[in-house]
Amino acid sequence: MRPSRRPLVVDAAGQLQLEQGRPIRSDSGSVAVVVHWSDRPAVSRSAQTLLREFLDAGYATAFVSAATCDEPLQFSDRDLVDGIAVYRRPNVGYDFGSWASFLAQFPATREASRVILANDSLLGPFASIRPVLDAFDACPTDIWGITGTTQDAAHVQSHMVGYKDGVLTEPALRRFWRGIRVESSKRDLILRYEIGLSRLALAEGYVLAAHFPWNWATSLGQNPTSAGWRRLIMHGFPFVKRELVLRPPPEVSDAHDVADVIRQRWGQDVLEWV
Repeated sequence: MRPSRRPLVVDAAGQLQLEQGRPIRSDSGSVAVVVHWSDRPAVSRSAQTLLREFLDAGYATAFVSAATCDEPLQFSDRDLVDGIAVYRRPNVGYDFGSWASFLAQFPATREASRVILANDSLLGPFASIRPVLDAFDACPTDIWGITGTTQDAAHVQSHMVGYKDGVLTEPALRRFWRGIRVESSKRDLILRYEIGLSRLALAEGYVLAAHFPWNWATSLGQNPTSAGWRRLIMHGFPFVKRELVLRPPPEVSDAHDVADVIRQRWGQDVLEWV
């Protein structure tokens, strides 16, 4: 479909609505935006643990949910809700649509010295992510991702991407996020925006890095969070991709080992984190 026939997410989705917590302090020095989708009101242990990690690390933290249930979201950690902003929005534009909507509504966030945009596609963290956040803080690059891949093209994956020193205020990145459109498939979204972000950044001269590079876990052209999940965990990656537990792809022949590895490494039942 031609771009002119795909509406911009910011036009199609409307405003984020504060449902719980307190409004985001978008002028904070460090901001984390975790986006979420579910068809049920109960927020997973994974999402709540990730939010808690950001909050405890000093990030002003927003949870932007495109959950399709009518009920308010339910958090087992009620103290967590007191420290974060919980926003709801229509289920339009996948995770990039939620991030684009947030940045459009809270433009001061772009000026923060540290901005992390994360999604809920991973289960965990089963261990503290403070070492990962410290590495992001120390990393000299403009844009940082928790994982990199060469699947389809070299890029940082959208599970967790960090932006440093106000780089989101740059015209090229403003245009990128303002230009997120409603896509017909997740595949189109990955090609246009997940891969597109890294291509744009490199074309504009920004420096990118991945905390867990693709070649630590996989061969060229593979997805490290799928084909290389076991090696990533060995290197300290405290997550596992949700689909490996719920809908394991046939090409990941050892996905049936995930539960045992999580239990042996961290003493956790992975199904309690879904």
